[in-house]
Amino acid sequence: MTNASSTPCLKLAIAPYMPYMYVDGPDDNPIVRGSQPAVLDIIFNHLGYCYEYVVVPSRSGGIRLPNGTWTGFMGMLLRKEVDMSGVPIAITIERNEDVAVTEFLYIDGWSAGFQRPVVQSDISGFVKPFSDYVWLLIAAAIVGVLATILFVYMSHEAIVGLSQHPKRGTSTFGASRASGDKWRKSTPDHAQESALWTIALFLAQSVTKLPRGNSVRVITGIWLLVSLILNTVYRSNLKAMLILPKVVLPFDNPEELAETGIATWIPGGSALHNAGLKSPPGSTLTRILQHSNSLNKATDVPWGIRGMVAGEHVMISPRRSLAAIMHETFSKTGQCFFYVMSEDILGMMQFSILLRKDSPFKAELDPVIRRLREFGILDYELRKQIFNATECQKPIGSQGARKLRPLDLGDFYGVFMLYAGGALMALVSFLMELLLFKFKDQMERNNDYLGYTVDSSVSNYKLQKLQGHSIHGLDG
Repeated sequence: MTNASSTPCLKLAIAPYMPYMYVDGPDDNPIVRGSQPAVLDIIFNHLGYCYEYVVVPSRSGGIRLPNGTWTGFMGMLLRKEVDMSGVPIAITIERNEDVAVTEFLYIDGWSAGFQRPVVQSDISGFVKPFSDYVWLLIAAAIVGVLATILFVYMSHEAIVGLSQHPKRGTSTFGASRASGDKWRKSTPDHAQESALWTIALFLAQSVTKLPRGNSVRVITGIWLLVSLILNTVYRSNLKAMLILPKVVLPFDNPEELAETGIATWIPGGSALHNAGLKSPPGSTLTRILQHSNSLNKATDVPWGIRGMVAGEHVMISPRRSLAAIMHETFSKTGQCFFYVMSEDILGMMQFSILLRKDSPFKAELDPVIRRLREFGILDYELRKQIFNATECQKPIGSQGARKLRPLDLGDFYGVFMLYAGGALMALVSFLMELLLFKFKDQMERNNDYLGYTVDSSVSNYKLQKLQGHSIHGLDG
């Protein structure tokens, strides 16, 4: 493409760099589109220059080789094959040392995109109406109420219990035992009643017994009100939490990406590639580069996009480039095929046009670029290329307004588990009641038999002694 003018045309090195520039067709007659062609038209029409595009064979920014030479954009610029780069390039220390840069056009950071995770059912939703901190407070409240009621009962028994206890030293063993049994039967099971009034009320279950004593009635009354409020809030949020979809991201920061060991697609000669080469061994960026499947190949953006959507590798690129891919796929299909992690692998970097150190164009380009940036024209042209990406940049579970997700069986697993747990607890309680009843009945039978044996022995002893006195009297 050329911009006709009587002055000699400038040669601009270009390569695909979404969303700034898309390059299709053969290298000798490329079809160029994106935000940067419109910006270049504004700049060079204002300055009065014509220009033509020169496609970089490697289609990369270029790296500095051990002998000091450069590949990609940088090599062509330093060999004077082109006058400047036609697309904004991320500025690194090495590039800034060897070439001149214009005023920055954009600021962007490098992140990673990967296949969009499938929305899953959350079977743990029945514990999510309250946060972990609230559940701990509820557990502490249950223990506190239980201990308080039990303490009041035990204190009351310690004060008035002696007056109800049979006096020691009664005339007969049988009478003492019978009185003791009567006292023991009239003494309540304080632990059982305390647990009943604490746990049963919290679970909104009916209680057949009434609390004894004003102190216990006040405590249970307050606990009844608190339990009502907690249960009302819990039930109101339970349904929403049970059917709320759960999204498990494979990674959401550079450290997690390095730990997964997933293959990564990284443009060769890019700013991130150069930063990775300078990173110390064992660093997060070094480990990410170790899994790259693209650095020893020619940059093939369509192949990188297909592999990312298919889940074959992670695509690492500037955020705006990933947003451009989202825009393209959503515009064509109406669907979002991948997500972008929330953190950056490489911090914010300036994107500028590259020039040679001795280039006279820097003084002309800088004022124009500064005014375009400050008036928002650069941002306007850029957003025209990625406006549909906003839909895919929303949280993954938030697209319900556009398309409702039908519920499946997994959405009700939490409900089934809740009901099954309640039924299991009821069954265990029933079996424990049966066992305790049989044990208690057996103990009472043994006690009755022991009492009957003792009473019979005493009666026989008295009868034998009485008979002995009678015989002695007759003999005398």
